Amino acid sequence: MKINLIVMERKRPNISQAFYLFLFVILLFPHFAYSRPYRTEKKETFMLGVGGLYNFQTESFGVDARILINLNNRFTLVPKFSYYPPVSYINEFYIGIDINYYILKGKIQPYLLVGGAFNRWINNEDYSFGTGNRDNYVIEAGGGILFNIGCRIKPYIEYRYSFKWKEGV
Repeated sequence: MKINLIVMERKRPNISQAFYLFLFVILLFPHFAYSRPYRTEKKETFMLGVGGLYNFQTESFGVDARILINLNNRFTLVPKFSYYPPVSYINEFYIGIDINYYILKGKIQPYLLVGGAFNRWINNEDYSFGTGNRDNYVIEAGGGILFNIGCRIKPYIEYRYSFKWKEGV
């Protein structure tokens, strides 16, 4: 029987509580963001989105940028970039692509997602978890809700699970 114990020995950078409160208020939830639609011939072809991220396991805040490309009425292709700055334990970025399937269309649009990403763990030499290298590939699945509130800004909230890291964002 083998037992692995993960201990984070690195101390958190000295950042004031006000900065963390600011990040919490700005980022608010695990993944809450706004997307702005762009239309051609009365049909939304793509949307640009930005948002905040929170990783529960590493207690890390991050930022996210994405493009939502409508493939048809139910499917959206979503290239994305996420970055976790070195204000916490983990400093990394992701470049990936998701496919979203919208279950319902209307004012509230729940969706399922599946995707993959390249991950560059910038400060991986500070830890020895045994599960990740400097360069990693991850597969994620999850879901979210897009709120169509009748204007050009569409807020959304999303949760995703990484099968490589066994954690949620």
